[in-house]
Amino acid sequence: MIVFAAAIGGLLIAGFEHIRKPFREWLSSEPAETARRAKLAVYVSAFILSAPVIAFAIYLWMLGARVLRAQQFPPPGFRVIRDTPVVGGSGATARGHVMQILAVNAPRSTEELIMKIDGGCHCGNITFVADIDPEKVLICHCTDCQNITGTAYRVIVPAAKEELTLRGGKPKEYVKTTAESGTPRVQAFCPECGTPIYSTSVDERRVYGLRIGTISQRAQLRPRKQQWCQSALTWAIDLRSMAQVEKQ
Repeated sequence: MIVFAAAIGGLLIAGFEHIRKPFREWLSSEPAETARRAKLAVYVSAFILSAPVIAFAIYLWMLGARVLRAQQFPPPGFRVIRDTPVVGGSGATARGHVMQILAVNAPRSTEELIMKIDGGCHCGNITFVADIDPEKVLICHCTDCQNITGTAYRVIVPAAKEELTLRGGKPKEYVKTTAESGTPRVQAFCPECGTPIYSTSVDERRVYGLRIGTISQRAQLRPRKQQWCQSALTWAIDLRSMAQVEKQ
């Protein structure tokens, strides 16, 4: 980064030597405009000097986001100059956060937020493809989700209507009316195998809550938020102390 900035600075200084005289003539050619032109020159110079740094910060933020999303450093598809050992888990997470801290919270682009996914029900009768924001994956601990899934909680990621394409058979729909708000909610599942596919509103259907277990890339979709924790089963919040076995 320092070498890059120094190189840009050297080029700018060398270039300024060639335009210094014409610049002074332009600046003083109209006394009434001198102050305004000087201010404009300062703004343009500041932009030129900061543009490379801003661009590098945005790139670093995006790279950190890719590392966090893949839980791997270097992230899949990232080319490196020399052989670099692949780091996963907490090591990758730490590196991803460091990159974003160094980027000074540069904003992510809309393109970087989008992730293409595909999935389907257990029997294959219904499949889908969608574009989603992996940062919006959440866990819902409400009693309705516990009851409908038959387990402790449901994991969901929203997909806009225009970004979701359903293929194959037609989902069976059940309208749930037991929400605390009283708002009815469509619950869709495969009529053949019973796999839950999505939930959505009854009328407008602008957003669909896809079920993480039906998504092929589910291992990459780490929840970022938990809601309805007041009804969460206490043991379901932290399972790390429980005995673990690789298979049954």
